[in-house]
Amino acid sequence: MKMFLLSIAYCLLFISLSCNEQNKHVANTSVSTGLYTCSMHPQVSEDHPGNCPICGMKLIKKNETSAAINNIELESLLKPTNEFTLASLPVTTPQESNINIP
Repeated sequence: MKMFLLSIAYCLLFISLSCNEQNKHVANTSVSTGLYTCSMHPQVSEDHPGNCPICGMKLIKKNETSAAINNIELESLLKPTNEFTLASLPVTTPQESNINIP
């Protein structure tokens, strides 16, 4: 009986020590220096630099601070749906035609 109680005490001691070691490991890894993400897959977020697990591209550091945008006028945001706001590219319209191939 004494051996049985002693073995249970050793088991409980081992479990409590292993739990403490896991908590120390989690506490050490929870300190992050920043978030890194993939430019092709923004859903990938890591706390260390490396490569994307999906495409293998190098992870880039996320910018935590956002730039303040001042003096935005409502007219610059509200454009008609038939105008391009990001680029000045020439727009063509599709035309239906028959092409004779010999």
